[in-house]
Amino acid sequence: MSQVKLRNHCNGLPNWWPENKTLFSMMLMGSITLVNCAIADEGGLMVSNPKKAYLAVLNEQQADDGFQGNWTVINDTVMGGVSNSQIEIAAGIAKFSGYLSLEQNGGFSSIRTPINQTMSNEFNLIRIKVNGDGRVYQFRLRTDDDWDSFSYTKSFKTEKGKWISVEFNAEDFMPVYRGRVIDAPKLSYTNIKQVGFLLADKQPGEFELSFKDIEFTHSNKDE
Repeated sequence: MSQVKLRNHCNGLPNWWPENKTLFSMMLMGSITLVNCAIADEGGLMVSNPKKAYLAVLNEQQADDGFQGNWTVINDTVMGGVSNSQIEIAAGIAKFSGYLSLEQNGGFSSIRTPINQTMSNEFNLIRIKVNGDGRVYQFRLRTDDDWDSFSYTKSFKTEKGKWISVEFNAEDFMPVYRGRVIDAPKLSYTNIKQVGFLLADKQPGEFELSFKDIEFTHSNKDE
C-alpha cells in the first residue's frame, strides 16, 4: 500500500507559510493527518494558532497500486436503481464518474469518505477545487459515522472542462434526509465525520466530476 506524501512538515515549511499556522492534511484517500507546528508544554503539545487547514496532495502512485483508499461509492442500487459510478485517483486528482439512470425509481450516485480528526472551532469556511461537466452536484457533510443518515447538503454548479474554486459557509448547508429538508441542529464544522459528493439532478446520462482540494479554513484570510 502506498503512502501519502505530505507537502511539508513543521521543520520544512516554505517561506510563504506563516510559522504560527497549523497544517492539516486531508488525504483524499479517506483520512486526515494532523501535522502540528506546535511548541512544547509541560502537558504535551500546544497548537499555536489553528486558523487554517490546508490539504495534502493525492499520492500520484495510488492509481498504479490500484488503491482507492477509504472512499465509499453509494448508488441508487441500494433502493433498486441501476445507476453506476466509481472513483479513480491518479496524479493528485480524484475523479468521480459514472452513469446516472432514472430507471426503477433511481436517480443518484454518490461517494463519501470519513474524517478521523476533529476540526478546529476556528474553521467557518470550506473551499473545494473541482473540474466538472457543467452539471449541478451536491457537496455533503455528515456529523455521524452511519451510512444511512441525514446530511448537510449544498448544491454547486460546475463549469464544463474548467477548474473552479467553490466556497461554503456553515450557514449554506441544509439538513436533508432522502431528498427532504428536515429539522436538525445547526451545522458546526467541528462535528463533521464524513464528507462527500452526490449527483441527483434528474438528468440521465454519463457524468464526471474531478476534485483535488477540500480545504477547511477561516474566512478572515488576513489572520
